[in-house]
Amino acid sequence: MQKIHNKFIEININEESGSVTLTDKLRDMDWILDGNKSENLQFEYKLHDNYIEIKYIYDGDENIKSVTMPSAFSPSGNTKKYLFPIMQGMLWDTADKNFTSPFESYRGEAGHHGFSMPMFAVLGDNGGLLYISETQDDCHWVISRKSDGTTRCDNIQTDSIGTMRYDRIGRIYFTDPSITKAAKCYKARIIEKGRFITFKEKIEKYPSVRNLFGALMCYIGYCQDDIDYVENFKKLKAYGFERALVYPVRFNTYTQDFKMGGVAPVNLSDSDIASIKELGYDVAPWSWINEAIDDGSEYINNIYRSNRDGDKNLTWQIDDFKYYNICTAFLEDFYLSQKKTRTKDMTWDHFDVVTCATNNECHAKNHAAHINRVMTKTEDREYIRKLLLCARENTGAVSSESFNDAYSREYDIGSVKAWAQYDSFMFKPIPLTMLVYHDSMIHSWWEVHNYNSKYFGANMFPFYQYGGGRCELMAAMDALYGLPPDVFPFGAQYCWTGNGKETMLYRFRFDDPETQHALKIALPVAKNHAKVGMLEMTDFEFLTDNYNLQRTVFDDGTVIYANFGLNTINHSDCGVLLPQSWKYGIL
Repeated sequence: MQKIHNKFIEININEESGSVTLTDKLRDMDWILDGNKSENLQFEYKLHDNYIEIKYIYDGDENIKSVTMPSAFSPSGNTKKYLFPIMQGMLWDTADKNFTSPFESYRGEAGHHGFSMPMFAVLGDNGGLLYISETQDDCHWVISRKSDGTTRCDNIQTDSIGTMRYDRIGRIYFTDPSITKAAKCYKARIIEKGRFITFKEKIEKYPSVRNLFGALMCYIGYCQDDIDYVENFKKLKAYGFERALVYPVRFNTYTQDFKMGGVAPVNLSDSDIASIKELGYDVAPWSWINEAIDDGSEYINNIYRSNRDGDKNLTWQIDDFKYYNICTAFLEDFYLSQKKTRTKDMTWDHFDVVTCATNNECHAKNHAAHINRVMTKTEDREYIRKLLLCARENTGAVSSESFNDAYSREYDIGSVKAWAQYDSFMFKPIPLTMLVYHDSMIHSWWEVHNYNSKYFGANMFPFYQYGGGRCELMAAMDALYGLPPDVFPFGAQYCWTGNGKETMLYRFRFDDPETQHALKIALPVAKNHAKVGMLEMTDFEFLTDNYNLQRTVFDDGTVIYANFGLNTINHSDCGVLLPQSWKYGIL
């Protein structure tokens, strides 16, 4: 038996059985490692003043393709609740008797359903345990409930270009047993690593970032419509929206020769873009540069990413138009070439899945950036960061599909959130990303999940549900989280019919009843964002056992309550609160 300890932490390791017990002396809590001894794997435990470092030591064994880190610890006592950084964040109470079936759920980095931050936490009776993967480039996560009822979350470190190749490191911190405390502990580590930058710091260098606050996320569709865009934006301005983040006004991609739902991509004229900017609105292109149609040209075929089999990766398809991955080493050059022409007048930039689904290896041996060798995920990530910084230097604020804190210093808006629904779903949405990043990043909706648009939606049963068209619910979430509203006021967009890959077109008009209703609900949310958007979220709490009543607190003392239930609540903290609504309060 090995025993390591200091004033606050004790580690007990039984080398024969592989059992590990961690003791949080400050909170009188034991944490027991789940599972059996890992044969032929060497882990090093190092005790520091306020954390434990766990290292897998790579010994050169090329047969090992993945390693389960010692990350699955169970607390002593009766309580076991997980915090997962899926979308905006999820709480899983393992004692919930409504969900007892066995399952195993694989989660990669970011994407729509992956981990937006390389961490998770477990809350027990008296304390919490935060696990952070310090090596996140080659890893994924597995959440599971076994047939015997045991639950766990594992950090799986995976091979890099065929072998484990380098040491892998995780950290464990002990916290008080609250969502806020665990989030703030993670935030402290991000600041310590130099990976956190506040909005105030961003604005000092890039003043246009200030335009984000109080603005409407104003999506106008991928497809060119037959409306007078300028006249419609004048109506939006007259409605009361002083600021708007308008996107996309053009497509920034390798060819414009494709259609979506049978219609060409949106392509506003120079004069229309100038007129929209004169209203005080910011305009962005759809920068879709990580994928390209095979047009038969030597240029395109030379810049495709290759997988381990030497093939190009088919990653997207619209009707008969097929898109393949581009190696990220080429993205910055193409982006800069477009800044001289198609995107020269843009005042912010939105990238498609650059922070969502790009990070990967490239096995093409003819690319100058990695000639005769494979580009690793670690290198790939640096090219993504360079691209985002290049966009900021040349435009201003930067957005991309998916909230991914690996790029928190390089961009400002990440997307994809789940609806705040609690009765029928195992995972309970919480503002975990905003407890960490509210004073640094905006967490928006996926671009097609607008207050007034119900065409895109999906169940991840029994985990959660996401989509658009739930105006009051989504507005209450954005207000509680201190985020901007999202409306599709006019324009055209494609979606799938449900018949294979077949697509269809849908449109919105400014005077549509659902659009007018969404704008009415969105306006006070935008004003709230102007008030609290740059501030740190200092606290979050569920105020009822059914999770429906919630409260957030911001650094200036602003308190916001939201009721996500279907019934009116009368609570001593906030008084009467109607279903799916929000209000200011006083602590």
